[in-house]
Amino acid sequence: MVTVRVIIGILDTGITPAHPSLSDEGIAPPPAKWKGKRELKPASLCNNKIIGAQHFVQDDQNGTLADAYDHGTHRASTAAGNFVKGAIVYGNANGTATGVAPHAHLAIYEVCSFGC
Repeated sequence: MVTVRVIIGILDTGITPAHPSLSDEGIAPPPAKWKGKRELKPASLCNNKIIGAQHFVQDDQNGTLADAYDHGTHRASTAAGNFVKGAIVYGNANGTATGVAPHAHLAIYEVCSFGC
C-alpha cells in the first residue's frame, strides 16, 4: 500500500496555530524529504499539521505569522482543517467540522496584511 502525503501551501495573511482546526491530532509526521522552514514564534506552535511557516510581510516587524485578520486561518482550515467535534454555528448545525483534506499538512506563507 502506498501512502500519499498532501502538503497544501497557503499564501495569505498568516496563521493562528492555536485554532482547533489546526491541531495535529492523528496527523502523521512531515514527509522525510520535506525541506520547508518553520518560523513560528514560539517554536512550540509548530506541529505535524503546520509543517512550514514563513514570514514575508515587510510592514509586520515581529515576524510571528500571527493572523490578525483571520483570513489565512480561515483559508487554511477550509482546505486542510482537522476534525473538530462539537462545532456549532450561531446555535445551529452542531456536529463535526472538517476541511477538504483533514489529514493534509500545511505550509503557511504570510505574504500580505489587510487588503491582501
